[in-house]
Amino acid sequence: MQDVTIRLDAFEGPLDLLYHLIEKNEIDIYDIPIAALTDQYLAYLDTAEDRNMDGLSEFLVMAATLLEIKSKLLLPKPKRETEETEETEQDPRAELVQRLLEYKKIKEVTNEWKERAERAAKVFYKPADQAIAKLRQQEKMPLEDFLAGVTMDD
Repeated sequence: MQDVTIRLDAFEGPLDLLYHLIEKNEIDIYDIPIAALTDQYLAYLDTAEDRNMDGLSEFLVMAATLLEIKSKLLLPKPKRETEETEETEQDPRAELVQRLLEYKKIKEVTNEWKERAERAAKVFYKPADQAIAKLRQQEKMPLEDFLAGVTMDD
């Protein structure tokens, strides 16, 4: 089975769309307003031109995850008897935040690699055969002459 990258306009996957919405709305990634973000995410999926279920399935799974988190946040919390249960309860957004932080790191590294590749494409190199010919000429030269003027600091 082949891995297929799904693109909806400029988004390569559900985390890319989610990350874009967070960046666009300048939302603190640690304090995501799930209700508003879920509404925007679903609105974007409604406007998506590609109605192929294979392509949209990953996006629909993310939408379901957002709806689940939203419902957990909306449900009333049971009364806690001790402080220990309060400490052990986790924010339902924690896993999503962790995934988004990992995605952000990967995206930043990828962008840096793209920039490096673009800079490297602008560098001109000597053709290999000229460099090899020059090395062959230098090999015929005595070592003392080749190292003339070279110090230990060099």
